[in-house]
Amino acid sequence: MKRIPVWLLIGSLLLGGCARSADPLDWKIECRHIDDLQDWLDTNLDLMPAELAREFSFCFNNIKVSTTSGWTGTVQEREDRICARLRDRTVRAVLIEGNELALRGLTAHRQNESDNLVRLLALSGDAPAPQQKQLDARIQRTQAAIERLKQAEARSEQRLADLRAQP
Repeated sequence: MKRIPVWLLIGSLLLGGCARSADPLDWKIECRHIDDLQDWLDTNLDLMPAELAREFSFCFNNIKVSTTSGWTGTVQEREDRICARLRDRTVRAVLIEGNELALRGLTAHRQNESDNLVRLLALSGDAPAPQQKQLDARIQRTQAAIERLKQAEARSEQRLADLRAQP
């Protein structure tokens, strides 16, 4: 029986460790500063399926806004914060965090609309006839908006469950 040379075995192990996952969700973001991050985005977004690239961009922007919102530091400090937040995270982790942020926004919007509906309903009984028609139309629009937001929340919750269920 022929023995495998040690250098070949070690080389195979080293190269095997460098191989990139076939699943884009497992790709790691490698950045120390904003130029690295931009290079990573320029290279990897084009390699992702179009729908995943769109979702990643949406989630990335949610994270970016939540990281820099209200930040009064320099541009360099903002960029450093973004890189520190994303460094060595997987695409899946970015999607989960970005979708969680979006879900919180949807929930807050739905709660505001629900509060508006309560106020509109309270006004409804005492409104004069000409204003009642307008009030009824606003109530219907608000109810429809609440229903759309509930559906969007359900889709977002399902997407998060799918992302978390995958290894």
